[in-house]
Amino acid sequence: MNFLKEIHRRSPVLSITAWIHFALMIIFLLLMAIDHRELLGVNVWNKPFKFAASIFLYLLTFAYLVGYVKHLRIKSLIAVGTSITMIMEIVLISIQAARGVRSHFNIDSIFDSVIFSLMGVSIAFATVFACVLAGYFTFFPPKELPNYMNRAIQFGLWISILGSSIGGYMSAQLQHTVGAPDGGPGLPLLNWSMEYGDMRIPHFVGLHALQIIPLLALGIGNRLKKPKVRMGLTWLIIVCYLFFLIIAFSIAYTGNPFLRL
Repeated sequence: MNFLKEIHRRSPVLSITAWIHFALMIIFLLLMAIDHRELLGVNVWNKPFKFAASIFLYLLTFAYLVGYVKHLRIKSLIAVGTSITMIMEIVLISIQAARGVRSHFNIDSIFDSVIFSLMGVSIAFATVFACVLAGYFTFFPPKELPNYMNRAIQFGLWISILGSSIGGYMSAQLQHTVGAPDGGPGLPLLNWSMEYGDMRIPHFVGLHALQIIPLLALGIGNRLKKPKVRMGLTWLIIVCYLFFLIIAFSIAYTGNPFLRL
């Protein structure tokens, strides 16, 4: 509870927006229970639920990290800009879910094309704000953080941005499955393909470097006190995570299912 209060203190805008998405998660779960329409083999509200959950975690993380930004205008730009783009994204996805049509890669009509384009614009701006935050941690690392944590956060942000760019690759292909049309058998809830390559897997891996790398580094820091050892292991985590992302992308790119391996 104290951690959540600290997040709100650091950025009320991002914190409130995060909790709005948490509320939307609950709403989408309820809609999945009462609205049994399906799209590409899954409930139409499955995608809004997944995005609301991912955005909730993303915004909480950003709210905490932006608290280290000393320049008030940059801090406000990141917080307000990220909040607006995320709200825009979830609203557009929800509109298409309510209509029972695809939100992503959908250019079947002028309206669908406009929705898809607006989603692309919102994510492009969100990526710019992420780059601003990553640049701040890279060139103005907070002095109150130990060096190994600064390094973990820096690379967590940049690898997350790299993972986000995979979304652009999927948009260019107008699908996420490699080797077959979208909509085949997949994992429960996540719906990742179990028969073909699926770019959503490296996309997911890359995006959540933002949380995983700093948390792993923090776990090391709590157990090891020697600065050189902590920094060395932090670099090992970064390199291994980046290598794992490359492997996940390569498997998807060649049309192979990740889980079959």
